[in-house]
Amino acid sequence: MSANGEYTTGFSSLCTDYPLNPDVLALLWDEVVTYWTSPNDLTLRSRFCDPKWR
Repeated sequence: MSANGEYTTGFSSLCTDYPLNPDVLALLWDEVVTYWTSPNDLTLRSRFCDPKWR
């Protein structure tokens, strides 16, 4: 069930490789800022990709 109470499909598991600690949150913050300040750059690739994702 999602945070807003809706049932979703397709998420039988969730990657837990990146704990939400201060270091990882800072990296995520920087990545989001970079994404939104470079909206035309289609070469951006997240460092938080799950290698097992299909």
